Amino acid sequence: MTEADRRLQAIFAADAPPARDPAFVFALLHRLERRRLHWEIAAQAALALVAGALLWGFWPEVSQVLIAATPTVAACAAALAAAAGLLFLGRMLDPLSHKG
Repeated sequence: MTEADRRLQAIFAADAPPARDPAFVFALLHRLERRRLHWEIAAQAALALVAGALLWGFWPEVSQVLIAATPTVAACAAALAAAAGLLFLGRMLDPLSHKG
């Protein structure tokens, strides 16, 4: 190889793209994740449509059960809300729980 060939090779090597292009890799990964996101959204939408159709079909039976269980559900919800409030209040008042 002559000196001119070595100089030309050095010039072309300086302008050559890197062996690994981070922008290309990022764009490819971004496209793959976006495709996966679209499939997940489509699957969740289909599941929501099926669940909505089933609920619509069984609504007369479900509504009777909900009407009958309303007092029990309300009492359970009130007890859970009170317990959560006490836990939150206890955590706020405990000086050792605040680590700064």
